[in-house]
Amino acid sequence: MTLEETVVQDEAVESLRNREQQHWPAHLQGYLVPLVLKLANGDWFTSRTSACGLFSVTYPRVSNQAKEEPRQAFKGLSDDDTPMVRQSAAPKLGEFA
Repeated sequence: MTLEETVVQDEAVESLRNREQQHWPAHLQGYLVPLVLKLANGDWFTSRTSACGLFSVTYPRVSNQAKEEPRQAFKGLSDDDTPMVRQSAAPKLGEFA
């Protein structure tokens, strides 16, 4: 991944983070949470690092029934085999908690 791709990836995550307040919780639960989970379970480490930045903005606004899967997915990212994913998850743990 080149620097430009990383910058684009980070900007996309930041854009989603900034706009989450504009969505209803049902919309977040129906669209954004599945996207975050798909990213978290992606084959490429870049998708998993992107997911790390999105959990904390979606998790507080979804129903209690929908919180278990994101919790487990974030835990998986914290234990990921790829160091870059763990490095992305570590600073986001406080926000997520």
